[in-house]
Amino acid sequence: MQKSKKTFVLLSLAHGSNDMCWMMVPLLLPLIRRELHLTYTQSGLLLSCFSVAFSVFSILSGHLGDIYKARRVLSFGFLFTAAIFPLLLLSQSYFQIIAVLVLAAIGVSVFHPVGTALVSRSWQKGISFGFFEATGCMGILIMTLLFSSLVTSLGWRLTSLVLAVPSLPIGLAFLASHGNLEHSDSTARPKVDPAKSKSLILFYLARMAQIFGGVAIGFFLPLFAVDVGGLSPEKASFFPLFIWVGAIPGMLVCGLLSDHYSPLKIIFVLVLINMLTIFAVTLPLPLLAIFVLLTVLGFSGSGTWPPQNVWLSRVTSEKTRGKTFGGLISLVNLAQASSPLLFGFLADKWGLISAFRWAILPIAAGTLCLGRLVSKE
Repeated sequence: MQKSKKTFVLLSLAHGSNDMCWMMVPLLLPLIRRELHLTYTQSGLLLSCFSVAFSVFSILSGHLGDIYKARRVLSFGFLFTAAIFPLLLLSQSYFQIIAVLVLAAIGVSVFHPVGTALVSRSWQKGISFGFFEATGCMGILIMTLLFSSLVTSLGWRLTSLVLAVPSLPIGLAFLASHGNLEHSDSTARPKVDPAKSKSLILFYLARMAQIFGGVAIGFFLPLFAVDVGGLSPEKASFFPLFIWVGAIPGMLVCGLLSDHYSPLKIIFVLVLINMLTIFAVTLPLPLLAIFVLLTVLGFSGSGTWPPQNVWLSRVTSEKTRGKTFGGLISLVNLAQASSPLLFGFLADKWGLISAFRWAILPIAAGTLCLGRLVSKE
């Protein structure tokens, strides 16, 4: 039991560190854009390249985690991440920065499929998934709080290096963990009631559509704060802070609810709230009201992840769990990869507010797919 707790703590700390490296990229974007004088479309392409690399290697990482020792796969991901981000110090051109971020995405892509699969094999309860997901948000929240002061004093290149430093000791910790990560507690494994392939495909399509619309909002929030809210790029990093303030309780509460209610129904309700909130953010409201809405947006958007993981753990085989999570993450991130580019194009044509409203359409399409699954329960 003690080993099990230590393993869960290590996985949770790793989640926070990994998500810091993942989500610092959108915060760096306004600073990169200002330095290189990028358009919205070029900014979206940078994010898309990062997301494509993340997607391609997520499914590969998940598969490797199923057939090789998970600790070695996880260790490689974190050590590779720690080695790549320092290269931004040497990157001066647009394409050099893209190249480094693509390499960084390879390391960052390892944790989610492999780490989530490990949690699903050993901890059945939704609250465990909720806590695990919340630690990722906590890492992002800490990073967001530190980002502005770090950028002001160090610049964006050194800031990225500082935020990537925790990946090094975590990678070494996984390397030194021996067999603790390879054996799960059989009494805690979730019971599997296999879902039909059509149901899984429909679920994947629903999540892809929802992420396609929702992630663009999150990625472009710093630019929204600068160009619509009138804040400086340094201060704009605080805008997504409210998303993560709402995300942490959202994951904990919705993870707990997944132990008592249908995970699919929980996701369905949350996505409905999410669409209404996105539209409300685009209205001419006081800044305080926008902050409240962003908190609700974080609660409803991030709250879908623990129920998703609980549902997948109940309907898929444990032997291919890494591949299952890796496949979903890969598909979701392929949608995420094209989203910033299209979103940037729409923003160049009609402005950020109109682009935010267009983002609601794919989320609505995903909700219809999810509604069909809910109706079959």
